[in-house]
Amino acid sequence: MVTEVASPTKINIKNPSFADPHVDPGDSRKYYTGDSVGGWKVTHGTVELLGSRLADHPDGTSQSMALEGDHDSRGAVAQDIVTTPGQEVTLTWEDAPEQDKSNTDDYAGTVQKYKVRITSGPNIVEEIYTPADGRLPTHVWTSRSLAFTAAAATSTLEFISLAENDPAKKLDVGAMITHVAGTEGTAVKKDDDKKKVDDHKVDDHKVDDHKGDDQKIDGVADEHALAIFQVTDLTPQVKVGDENPWPPQYICVAITSADEQPVSIKKLVQEFHAPEGLEFTGAAGYAYFERLSQFGSVPPTPLSCRLVNATTLVVEDDLSVYTKDDDRPFLGYGLMVRAAKGATPGTRYGHATFGKHHKPVKLTGTVLPK
Repeated sequence: MVTEVASPTKINIKNPSFADPHVDPGDSRKYYTGDSVGGWKVTHGTVELLGSRLADHPDGTSQSMALEGDHDSRGAVAQDIVTTPGQEVTLTWEDAPEQDKSNTDDYAGTVQKYKVRITSGPNIVEEIYTPADGRLPTHVWTSRSLAFTAAAATSTLEFISLAENDPAKKLDVGAMITHVAGTEGTAVKKDDDKKKVDDHKVDDHKVDDHKGDDQKIDGVADEHALAIFQVTDLTPQVKVGDENPWPPQYICVAITSADEQPVSIKKLVQEFHAPEGLEFTGAAGYAYFERLSQFGSVPPTPLSCRLVNATTLVVEDDLSVYTKDDDRPFLGYGLMVRAAKGATPGTRYGHATFGKHHKPVKLTGTVLPK
């Protein structure tokens, strides 16, 4: 069985649900650049603190911060958090589109995009998010997450509006944020003999297009039941400017069931974000393994995936992991990468997400000097 022997520690986020100061349920309050809001600082433009009725969160009591508080100024709020250099940090929060009774296209989620920026020492991690459609009868709150590796004792978390309001209509629509939280440190897993990770280095990294005989397995889609990690023995290493590395380099990810029960991942959104300096080629394969030491030596099957852009790839195959009748408990992905234009030498990080609730998986890659 898989046993958890270490747990992440909670990071102190001040005013995580924007409850301070309290505003009447049907009221709101605007803040401007330089203002403080219970531990948060307005770093740009105007934001608007919304009472619980306007926030319309399912818990019925939470307030929220709308990132677009004025029609001509995109708002942003930030907070410094204490982090430990070298530790993986996972931030979570919830977002929803701001609404209006007019229920027009001006309140579509695509109009209310925003960016999350993490600044930790010299490292900056940014991701763009799009809330659900604001034209629905009620707000749709969505759980979000972002992982990064801390490079300083203090890191800055910032939510930045990218809203595209029509100036002529003088709207002040922007994504709402609440329930911000964070943990630090990665849970360490100890596997039984059947799932033991072999320390043997695998020389053959190659994943080709040869068809394998791997079967698909039925199971329940539940990301909580998955154990997912990068096979670090096969961490990709590419040289600066090398757009066709040889031998080919792959981000190799292993997926298995944490409780030895069948798990279908068909309905889970599997999104991979390449480490900085690397980009996906679109070539990918999968195979099933009895032991991780076989990773890279079993002929793979082409993996159905879609490139959102050069650094973001979504897996769209219909796969499952683990059955009692199958002696190959690991499902492995090999995602081919190359050096991005303008990449500089160094080890960098990306991440992968499986569904809404599974902890983001850290991805590592190295860019070598020419």
